[in-house]
Amino acid sequence: MLERLSSLIAEIFMDSFEEKIFNPKYSIGKNVEYWYRYADDVLCLWKGTEAELTDFLAFINSLHPTIQLTVEVGGYRINFLDLTIDISNFRHEFQKVYRKPTYTDALIDSTSFHPPPCS
Repeated sequence: MLERLSSLIAEIFMDSFEEKIFNPKYSIGKNVEYWYRYADDVLCLWKGTEAELTDFLAFINSLHPTIQLTVEVGGYRINFLDLTIDISNFRHEFQKVYRKPTYTDALIDSTSFHPPPCS
């Protein structure tokens, strides 16, 4: 039963965590242009300095003892989940499917707990 609740509990926790990050009483998140999250992967457009980004990351990581986020600075191109995303002409362009060097092309076993495929 707990396996069925784990994704819901994680979503509730991350939602609460994000409410703390973007609480109006803190101005540290003012440089976040956007913040998109899929499970625990976040795509964020930062419009501040690197020093402000370092402070923002330290603040986020101070909110909960077991949460330690890391930053990957991508400039005008970044790999997020399975996509390579470019920013050009003030627009996002999804260039290609990205595969990590450790990608194995393994599929989920049909007996594991996962949503059924869409048809």
